[in-house]
Amino acid sequence: MYEFDLFIDTFRFKAHPIAVLEALSYEIPCLLTPGINIASEVEATPAAIAKRMQDILAARLEFPKRGQAARNLVEEKYSWNQIGKQSLREYFNLLHENYKNIDVIVNSNSSLEVQR
Repeated sequence: MYEFDLFIDTFRFKAHPIAVLEALSYEIPCLLTPGINIASEVEATPAAIAKRMQDILAARLEFPKRGQAARNLVEEKYSWNQIGKQSLREYFNLLHENYKNIDVIVNSNSSLEVQR
């Protein structure tokens, strides 16, 4: 993936975009349409997509800074540790409605621990 300057994903619906997260982890700028669940503010018309592509490619000098921010986003929100912690929180909340404010800790041996 290091050979790419830009990753574009125009799906109408994609629940968990693994390819987008992979591109972000390689610090590749992404252009996403609203059907991608991690896309925040985008316009999905063909003209808007073309304009945004031009804007992104014109800002090539900013790629390293934006790329590092993208990688940080993936590490902070979408790493396996974070996904595991969020999944454990959700399962715990389903099973124990009285404990809504739990914390999930990743131990040194990579096991997860619930703290109330």
